[in-house]
Amino acid sequence: MIMRLYPSRIFRGIFFLTLLLGLIHPTRVLADGDSRRYEFINISYTEYDWWLVHWQNNNLACEIKVDHAGKPTGTEIYRQCGDKIYDLWRISGPCSAADSVGQEQCGGMYLFLAGSKQKEKEIQVELPTAKVWIELNDCIPIRSTDICVDIPSLLITAEEPLPNERVTRIQGTMNGLPFNCNDSSCNLTLQVTGDNGIPIEFWADSSYGDSTIHYRGRIRVSENIDELTVTSGWQVDIVSEMNDFNTMQGCAQIWQAFLPLGAPPDWLDSPPHPYLLETDEPYTYLAGQLIFRGYVDVSDCEFFGLMANGYASQCGLEKARSAVRLWQNTFDPYIVQASRETGLPSQLLKRIFAKESQFWPETRKMMYYEYGLGHINELGADTVLMWNHDFYDRFCPLILEERVCSSGYVQLDEWNQIMLKGALLSEMELDLPDWGEVVDPQQARTSIFLFSETILGNCAQVGQMISYEMDRIPGEVLSYEDLWLMTLVNYHAGSGCLANAIIEVTNLDQDLTWLTVSEALEEGCPYVLDYISDITN
Repeated sequence: MIMRLYPSRIFRGIFFLTLLLGLIHPTRVLADGDSRRYEFINISYTEYDWWLVHWQNNNLACEIKVDHAGKPTGTEIYRQCGDKIYDLWRISGPCSAADSVGQEQCGGMYLFLAGSKQKEKEIQVELPTAKVWIELNDCIPIRSTDICVDIPSLLITAEEPLPNERVTRIQGTMNGLPFNCNDSSCNLTLQVTGDNGIPIEFWADSSYGDSTIHYRGRIRVSENIDELTVTSGWQVDIVSEMNDFNTMQGCAQIWQAFLPLGAPPDWLDSPPHPYLLETDEPYTYLAGQLIFRGYVDVSDCEFFGLMANGYASQCGLEKARSAVRLWQNTFDPYIVQASRETGLPSQLLKRIFAKESQFWPETRKMMYYEYGLGHINELGADTVLMWNHDFYDRFCPLILEERVCSSGYVQLDEWNQIMLKGALLSEMELDLPDWGEVVDPQQARTSIFLFSETILGNCAQVGQMISYEMDRIPGEVLSYEDLWLMTLVNYHAGSGCLANAIIEVTNLDQDLTWLTVSEALEEGCPYVLDYISDITN
């Protein structure tokens, strides 16, 4: 699924400024090195003075000051009194002799409110910053597509959320040429670009004394045809690492690569409906597993329709043909859904499943245990947790404490890494249904979605390899299709195989393309090219 820049699509953020009662003497500060704003304000509050006292002799053990009503929390006592006093207080019970002369027989400590007083303190508040968004101007769309009758212009608009402040100007560069608009909006004339687009950068200045972040990316203006009406028009695409200044999804965004103009190759297509993914392939491994599980009646076949290697014989395949067709299309709705959510091509996902498992998701032991339709193993789990940072940030706190996760996957100790990988792989498992029942929909959705996140991790790893070696954005070096071919190498053969091929090509001063990389792979990883061919043809 491709996100395009529609005439009515506006990328903007809406922020609200909370007014604090009791605010006096505000002091403005601009944060160094970023676009955030801070303001220091003085507020009035009541400070409560608590004493932690020994029962035995009424000696003061510790004084605790808090800015809220009620007793100090355990955390406040620990921070202000230390671990030894905190441990003694924590095990202290009430003293039954407190109102008698036997109080000195009690151990432990008690809390006593010694007094309170009004005070002021300075706090730091982060203020909302000016924001910029973009939209197409003067675009008359063909039907309900994102194709314009004529080449539109690009309207950049900025908004200052703070009262008594305003946007003073919008400026930037497009294809290296500067532009400057002394207003809160700026209309830029667009022209046809090459297939790889042109660089664009823009930002807004505020009377507050700062500027917004600098939005950077590439913009492509190309001729396109509405297939239904066969009408020619103009399409505008933008690619950037910034989510709110980007019209691409999935790996295209990770690589900052434009999709090819016109229809993509079949293996990178994303049909909008599951029935368009339907296949009718004679998968003999799948047929063998369906027969072995008792899903197919093969009583008329010699050796129960199975060969020695577990695959179906010709008789078994014929008996299982309808079941094989039904099973290989069972997961299509979940594949399409995952494609929409992640931006990955649905055809590619289905072809990987066909190659890896023939849609039979039973966990099996090869060199490693392999899980799910894509046969992900521990190395694959490592890749997604290490390189798909957004997924790691969402997944890790579900398994480990958030403070442990905050250090990042590579900084975790071995045990915690094993915990995460094990949890991820177990979520990819699918329980095989009994005869007459269907695959659990929730399990299927979860397993396929997690596999998609694994592919995104591979895309990120490949992008990093190319950026490191070439010191350029991947989408500026290689085409979208070539980047996918290299990602399939990374997924199947591992990062070492691909990295060695890339290094060999650059050491020979050759252009980095799939052709040159594939030639380098023939010697180091010969079987991977057969794998690529099976998926792409």
